[in-house]
Amino acid sequence: MDEEAIKRQILFGEDREPKRPSNRGQFQKGQSGNPKGRPKKAVTDHSLFDQPMLSAALSLADSHVPVREGGETHSMSWREAIMRSIFTNAAKGNARSQTLAVHTIMRADAERARKRAEEIAFWRDYQQKTWAEIETAKRKGLPPPTPLPHPDDIILDVEEGVRFIGPVDQFWQAKLEETIRYRDALIMQDALDQRSDSRLDGEPMRDAGAAGLCAHLLEKGIPPRLRLTDTEWVLRMMKYDGMPKRALKKELFAAWRSLGKDLPRGYVFPERTVMVENMEMVMNQVHEILAAEA
Repeated sequence: MDEEAIKRQILFGEDREPKRPSNRGQFQKGQSGNPKGRPKKAVTDHSLFDQPMLSAALSLADSHVPVREGGETHSMSWREAIMRSIFTNAAKGNARSQTLAVHTIMRADAERARKRAEEIAFWRDYQQKTWAEIETAKRKGLPPPTPLPHPDDIILDVEEGVRFIGPVDQFWQAKLEETIRYRDALIMQDALDQRSDSRLDGEPMRDAGAAGLCAHLLEKGIPPRLRLTDTEWVLRMMKYDGMPKRALKKELFAAWRSLGKDLPRGYVFPERTVMVENMEMVMNQVHEILAAEA
C-alpha cells in the first residue's frame, strides 16, 4: 500500500478498495438498446401537382404523334410509338431492344395475370354468396332474389378472365325482358303463319317459318338459364295450334301492341326464303364494313 493510501485509511477509515459501480441499469448481453429499431423516415406522398416534371411526362406520353408505316402516316400516342419502336428494333435483332421487349412483355403478362386472378376471386366469391341466398329463399318458400348480374350469367375463365352472358344492370335487364317478349311474340306469330293459307292482300302463303327463324335467332342472345328447352318450345306451339284461330289472332295482336308494333290483326310474316335473302344481304354488308375498318 502506498503512502497516499495509508493517509486515506487513517483520515477517512477506508479499509478496502473502492467498489465497482452496479451494472443493474446496464443492458444485458444480447439485449438491444433500441428494441424498436431506428425510426423510419416519413414518406412524403407527393401528388403529380407537386411533381411538375412527372406531370409533364405523363401529359406528353398521352399526346399523339404522327408515325409513318408502310407508306402511310398514323397518329398514335407517344407510349405506343415508343413501344412500337422497341419491338420493331427487337424484331430486327437488336439485342438491347430484345431484352427490353422481353422484360416489358413479362411484366405486362404478370400484371395481367395478377389482375385476372383478383377479378376471378372476387366474382367467384360473389357467385357463392348469391347462389346461397337464392337457395335459402327457395328452402323458405320465398321469392328468390334477382341479383344483377345473376351468378349463372358469370363465366370464370382462367385464360380469358371474367365474362358476362347476361344483364349487369337494370338497363340491360329491361332490354333482356324486351327480347324475351319479342321471342314469345315471334313463336306465336310462327304458329299463326303455319296455319295461314294466304296473306292479308290475298296472296297465297307459300313458305312460312320466317317468324320461327327470327325467334330462334333471338333465343341465342338470351342467357341459357332463360332459354326455352326443346320440350317447352314444342308445348308452346301445341298450345297455339289448339287455340281457335280468332283467339290466336287476338292474343298475337295484343302482344305486338305491347311491344309498340302496330301490326294489323292477322298479319303474316314475310316468306322464309325472302327473310333468309334479306339476312344474307345484311350480313354481307356488315362484313364489308368490318373489312373496310380493319
